[in-house]
Amino acid sequence: MNLPIKISPDPIKEAVIELRFNSDAPPEGVLGIFYTSVRKSLSNFERLPITQIPDHIRMTDPSLIYQPYYRFTNENYLFQFGPKVISLAVKSPYTGWTDYSNRFFELYEKITCGNDIVQNIQRFALRYIDFFEEDIFHKINLNIDLNIPAPKSRLYFRTNLNFDEYNCLLQIGNDAAVNDAKYKKTGSFLDIDTTYEPVGKINESNIKTILGGAHIVQKKLFFSLLNKDFLAALNPQYEN
Repeated sequence: MNLPIKISPDPIKEAVIELRFNSDAPPEGVLGIFYTSVRKSLSNFERLPITQIPDHIRMTDPSLIYQPYYRFTNENYLFQFGPKVISLAVKSPYTGWTDYSNRFFELYEKITCGNDIVQNIQRFALRYIDFFEEDIFHKINLNIDLNIPAPKSRLYFRTNLNFDEYNCLLQIGNDAAVNDAKYKKTGSFLDIDTTYEPVGKINESNIKTILGGAHIVQKKLFFSLLNKDFLAALNPQYEN
């Protein structure tokens, strides 16, 4: 399948790379190293609301263990971290996979340089959220059969798909809204969250391979959902 390298207008509203891990270091030590490592290359530091919750609850509640505690922002990038998680998000306009993935690995190298803080990686995730200013359900390769007429508005679809070692949580809805700089837009969202749970020891080379594979899975699934006419209307560009 020949995949486009770009479509226009670019529907990507947000992309997130997340890495969850365990560490032998105490939580305050992990947080201190992360903060010191990236504070010169990022700005606008802030504490997240979870830091108001007592430590023993944060570290034992399954829904909170892998939540970030702090955030740095720079341009349209957002770096968040906690004792067991790091993530890098990019907002619209999307900067492209090469720039985005390079930025993530630059930060990863900074926080792991000369230490063994990140250990026993538990989960990788790559998520893209796309927004279209129209109802896309009649323009995508998805059939839903019901014994009653399907609703035309407030339609929401969610499923899990497996591609070898990757799992994709696919969500599509036609009742979405985003606040642009000047006005509110309504339309459809297409949300793909691709995860990989490693087995065995992972090094930096493995991480690059795994995230690269997740990106390929993302692109294949996304473009396989768009029917031929819809894709053509998005002005696809291909490599020469």
